Amino acid sequence: AGKLTTGLADEQVRWKESVSRLEKQITALVGDVLIAAGCVSYLGPFTGAYRDEMLEGWVAGCREHGIPCSEAPTLMNTVGDAVVVRQWQIDGLPTDAVSTDNAIMVTRGERWPLMIDPQEQAKRWIKRMEVRRRLASSKLNNPNMLRTLESCIRLGRPLLIEDIGETLDPALEPVLAKAIFKQQGRTLIRLGDNDVDYDDRFSFYMSTKLPNPHYM
Repeated sequence: AGKLTTGLADEQVRWKESVSRLEKQITALVGDVLIAAGCVSYLGPFTGAYRDEMLEGWVAGCREHGIPCSEAPTLMNTVGDAVVVRQWQIDGLPTDAVSTDNAIMVTRGERWPLMIDPQEQAKRWIKRMEVRRRLASSKLNNPNMLRTLESCIRLGRPLLIEDIGETLDPALEPVLAKAIFKQQGRTLIRLGDNDVDYDDRFSFYMSTKLPNPHYM
């Protein structure tokens, strides 16, 4: 018992530090989550330097209005999971902070992501990450694209539309708007003239090789 008590003496110091750190994190949670929500909602199209500038402004705004937040909150520290991020990196995600934030936005956002990906890093990552869920891929000029989309929605499989330009097929509008509705106990989405059963496991990704596209 004496040896055990002595051996745990150092742990007591670490536990006290952990408790103190957790108390600070709990206090700062409101502001950190607010800033993380702003990151996911607004920062996607911008460069790393501009994101940092925006974050500084948001942190200053939180302090000005008395909203508690961390000294230097980041999207990764607030909503990231180190184990998940490590698996993403094994699947080909670059290890820099901007890429990690991008991956969190892709997987946590309420809207389907469009990835500006001239080096095709994001496309390779998506293909390796979603291979377990039988990812399907297509291009907008593929005559079977809508058939593939309908199949993925019915079966709950992920779909990647590759190499899109600056305009999208109007047929994708219900999917992008998530225009889902209930009818007689079924969850449906209207594609063209057909009502298609919608599986909640369905995921939709888009990527473009254009380095600086202009979208309406």
